[in-house]
Amino acid sequence: MSTPTESFEDEVPNGSSARHARPVEKPIASLDSDPDIENAWAAEIERRHAETESGTVALLPGPETLARLSAEFRSPPPPSRRCRGGWAPRPTTASAGNGGG
Repeated sequence: MSTPTESFEDEVPNGSSARHARPVEKPIASLDSDPDIENAWAAEIERRHAETESGTVALLPGPETLARLSAEFRSPPPPSRRCRGGWAPRPTTASAGNGGG
């Protein structure tokens, strides 16, 4: 017996036309139907856009970002970030040094 995913894959033809995407558009759209979540994401997008436009934050090119992440995860964490169960979370700017969090 096939799984629902296998059955669905058999019914959807190969290719990249919009017609082939229609069977999954409604189920995917239904995942994002909570207005509170949609409003929170819209506010987050606006906040990030404003930060980028004002120069508060700088964007990094994709390859540079990937190289930094790769280097960070290849090496063990510094002793200050180690904890008994694994890596300790890196402090955020909001909670670092001001007692907030």
